[in-house]
Amino acid sequence: MMRENQRMVTEKIEASIKAGLVMQKAFFSAMSGQYAPWWITSQKAMKPYHLRSSANSRRFSR
Repeated sequence: MMRENQRMVTEKIEASIKAGLVMQKAFFSAMSGQYAPWWITSQKAMKPYHLRSSANSRRFSR
């Protein structure tokens, strides 16, 4: 059980790093004059969390 908890925490940290990189990329794109709608940026930022949560639910359903 402890390993599973550590795995979930590690995956959450990785997902937050990926989301942070997406937000940073969107910020720098906006600074250079390329704008993306907020819903596209939000969807891209939430994708790593969605992938992790769906993988966890599949893993726990077995």
